[in-house]
Amino acid sequence: MISEGYVANGATVYISSRDAKACEKAVNELNALGKGKAHAIPADFYKEEDVKKLAEELGKRESSTFLANATQRSHPAGLSS
Repeated sequence: MISEGYVANGATVYISSRDAKACEKAVNELNALGKGKAHAIPADFYKEEDVKKLAEELGKRESSTFLANATQRSHPAGLSS
């Protein structure tokens, strides 16, 4: 996982997914690594409003960001990507 390397080296990362429980699970696992810090901001990237809220929340928390996007290969409606 890309975020493991960042957290292990002291970076702050944000995890986002439609599944809030999966976000929290990932954050807990990442925070157990030590040096850095992980935070969860659940959002559905298929919903424009959720994407806007995510961007607003990141803007409140950070002055500069780097985005690494890792997605699943399936569409929520069952379509392949």
